[in-house]
Amino acid sequence: MENYLIHTCSKRKWYVEKYLIPSMIEQGCKNIIVYSDDTNDGNLRSFLKSYNSVKGKDAWHLQDDIIISSNFREMTEKYNRGIVCGFCNSFSKGQPGRTNVWNMWYSMPCIRIPAGVFTAFIDWMNERDTQVRYRHYFEDNKHDDVFFQSFLQERQARAQVLNLAPNIVNHIDHLLGGSLVNKDRRQETSYIMSKYWDEPELLDDIEQKLKERRAV
Repeated sequence: MENYLIHTCSKRKWYVEKYLIPSMIEQGCKNIIVYSDDTNDGNLRSFLKSYNSVKGKDAWHLQDDIIISSNFREMTEKYNRGIVCGFCNSFSKGQPGRTNVWNMWYSMPCIRIPAGVFTAFIDWMNERDTQVRYRHYFEDNKHDDVFFQSFLQERQARAQVLNLAPNIVNHIDHLLGGSLVNKDRRQETSYIMSKYWDEPELLDDIEQKLKERRAV
């Protein structure tokens, strides 16, 4: 049985509790862990702190502004080895399938991270050399996807990664008030949504549900 860690914050907890988690439970997902940034640490710091929630466990790391595919649980249980990227947007250049750490997708909305990999990543992030070289990224308090890929390239360059298509989540922050991390991002949504998504009806469904909620 797979573990699922959802990263959220006070502004998005309502969506996680009322929509995302129920959709996962409906498919039979168990072992759902929620890490909420209630102290407003921000994107990167809260991601690092979430380590203690799954310490010693392989886990699928999920962001709080996604919808899941109709076969999400099936796919997460089928592809339950190693690093798996379950999401791809237009910023990612790699192709679907087995690949190396240079061609993995920026997949923080949905990525499977083995326990040992996450532990080694946290250790690398705490190293003085890392903090000096990536000082500006640390100061921005984001770029978790860039950090993770850089770590793999430096320390686990021979690792194999699976870029999973069709994607098993889609990114819907535009339906939830826009990005909380990149507040100045332009409003066009196509480039931050999934490149490999074949269930447009699910997007229509969640959009309608959210409209009905706002109308109440």
